[in-house]
Parts: sequence; C-alpha cells; structure tokens
Amino acid sequence: MHHTLDFKCALITGGSGGLGYAMADWLIKQGKKVIIVGRTESKLQEAAKTLGNDTQYYVLDTGKVADIPAIAKKIIKEHPEVDCVVNNAGVQRPLDVNEFDLGKADQEIDINIRGPMHLAIAFLDHLKGLPDGGVIMNVSSVLG
Repeated sequence: MHHTLDFKCALITGGSGGLGYAMADWLIKQGKKVIIVGRTESKLQEAAKTLGNDTQYYVLDTGKVADIPAIAKKIIKEHPEVDCVVNNAGVQRPLDVNEFDLGKADQEIDINIRGPMHLAIAFLDHLKGLPDGGVIMNVSSVLG
C-alpha cells in the first residue's frame, strides 16, 4: 500500500521561508530530496545553502500562471525524480472594503488558487507516469 509520505523528492513552492522552509527542513531530515521554488532568488539561494543536502531551487512567482508550464517542463527535465509537488506558496492581505483594490485581489487569487491548480496540472502527467505514482499536497488557510 502506498502512503502519502512514501515519495522521494518533493518540490515545495514558497520554500525559502515560513512553512515552506520548515517543511523542506523536516523532509530533508526524513531523508527526502527537496527542491524549493519561490519568487526571490536571493532568499532561495540563502535557504538552499542553509538547508544543505544539495538543495536545488527555481525562481517562479506562482501568481504568474503563464510562466508555470515552461518552468514545470524545465524542472521535470532536470529532476525527473520529482514525485511530490507541495503547493505551499500563498499570500494573505488585510481586507478593507472601503479601500478595496481589485488588482491586488486578483493577484491574491492567482497566487493562492490559480497557481496551485496550474502547477498541479503541469506536473500531473509526469506524476501519473511514475512507476509508484506521485503526490500533490495543497497547503491552504481557513481564509483561502
């Protein structure tokens, strides 16, 4: 029987800080390979260095869904061992109905909802084609 944590290599969005970094650190300590993804290269570089274990990183703003297919293809080509995708990147801004910014609301929806959906679909055929399958984990919030 296959268990959720039986994967060998996880791709974690939002992996340079917060919960994503904590998951990366824990998974490495469990003997997993981890690849982190995020928006800011300098933060990714520092996180990868601190995590050790030859942690690789890729720069991607998951809110820019048009960029997802190309980066997913690149990651799969360079790391065919990826058998887990952790959609962790997210933002949450204060809600003020008196000064509501539709542009920022759209960006929040792109990062929190559309990005994970597009990333999951971009990796789906790859994961389905693996001998033992793969895992997609979605991290969200109550507000999400």
